[in-house]
Amino acid sequence: MINQKYIYYRIEPTPYSLHMVLRNGSLVCDICWTTLFDFDNFQEALGVCNLEKKDLSQGYVYTTQAWKDIDDGENSGCNWCDFLWGDILEYRKQRRDQHLRTDEWPDEDERWKVTVQFRKDKDPPCHMRLTTYIGDDHFPNTYEIHTTHGMSTNILKPLFRER
Repeated sequence: MINQKYIYYRIEPTPYSLHMVLRNGSLVCDICWTTLFDFDNFQEALGVCNLEKKDLSQGYVYTTQAWKDIDDGENSGCNWCDFLWGDILEYRKQRRDQHLRTDEWPDEDERWKVTVQFRKDKDPPCHMRLTTYIGDDHFPNTYEIHTTHGMSTNILKPLFRER
């Protein structure tokens, strides 16, 4: 039997804490913790792992925090804000509608619709993929998730139990 240890962080705002400060060794900011990384929301993203066909209506769909918050989170070390930061800048440069393409910095209050999906991969070297689709034109960004042989998505689920 494998002995697995899980570390849970309870993040509570205090009057003296800054909104974007990462506390207790957390890898994501408070905003990301309460959106994508909320237990039920993360389950929605994982729920499409076994679907055979690409279905963009499945997964966890949400509207991001304002660009200023994403930029602040990325600068504070939030790993999810870091993904969003790069993906959104790339999305703006490569929009399907060429008239909407831009290299300009986003407005501070600009927000985007994002769909998050995890998918099992049939062939090594990676066994899962994380894909974000940005905007209504579903601009895709895919990341390989490398796991050890035989490891499935079930190992991720205990990390996001209800608090």
